[in-house]
Amino acid sequence: MARKKKSDTDDAYETEAEVDAAEDAETASAADDDGRVEVEVTADHVYLPLDGEGNVPANWRKGANVRVEKGTKLKVPADLLEALGDKVEASS
Repeated sequence: MARKKKSDTDDAYETEAEVDAAEDAETASAADDDGRVEVEVTADHVYLPLDGEGNVPANWRKGANVRVEKGTKLKVPADLLEALGDKVEASS
């Protein structure tokens, strides 16, 4: 089970469930009104379906994928964020 320290001064460790819950809360707070989170592509490239504004639509499972280059900032649905893993990171 993955564990990490709760703080540098604390000897207590978070469980994997605590880490996941914290990440889910962070993603939810970063999501806009339509449930999308702004991210930056960190992989060399990814293939994603894009809407007319250059973001991934809520119904992302339907649509043709286009190549999105590293460094591109766009909004993706929160449920897709987890599937993309380390290919993107949330923008601030």
